[in-house]
Amino acid sequence: MTCNWRELKKFQNLKECEKPGLPADERFRRWIIEDILQWGQRPYSYVTLFLLALSTNPKTIVELGTGLGGSATVFTAAARLTDGKVFTVDKCGPEDDNNAYTRDLLARDVEDGYLEFIQGDSVDQGKKWDKSPIDFMFFDAQHNHDGVQEEFEAWHPHTHPRTLMTIHDTMCDGTPTDIYDACEEYAERYKKTCYHLDTHAGLALIVPWRREN
Repeated sequence: MTCNWRELKKFQNLKECEKPGLPADERFRRWIIEDILQWGQRPYSYVTLFLLALSTNPKTIVELGTGLGGSATVFTAAARLTDGKVFTVDKCGPEDDNNAYTRDLLARDVEDGYLEFIQGDSVDQGKKWDKSPIDFMFFDAQHNHDGVQEEFEAWHPHTHPRTLMTIHDTMCDGTPTDIYDACEEYAERYKKTCYHLDTHAGLALIVPWRREN
């Protein structure tokens, strides 16, 4: 059974920070202040992502896997501070009724020009990317070794020497997943360094330089 956002809104039992209409930076601020423990995320997961994205002074951020719009909110909050833009890619289009929650939540950011939905496969969209080189990327679409490797290869040509990459779901119950291995292999292949951060579900950070032993 799916939950239709149009019906859910009738219950009026949502926190103010979960309702549509607020820009991402204000939404993010309220999450931090009022309790960010929603969608199973720990507070420092979102704070970590925000600070990592902001550290690149991003003009172009690409997110693979929109979901409910939590991480898109975080990245758009950063983009609003740097006059950048977030492109969030998902197979499910924002016009799908089941995605009405996400569409409404992010509507203000789209309207203000800080966020754009892209419907399509995460690998295919990488192969035909024709916009600016990417400053910051977040991978949360494919959830298996081969799928993430394909994403890396598709999007790699659109990175530059200072691009930071973050990859979600590298751990499960304290055990590395095959996504963990995919990150290590990509970093080794392109002479980058992969760090594994202790956040919810695991988060890999790939930086564009080699770590000195």
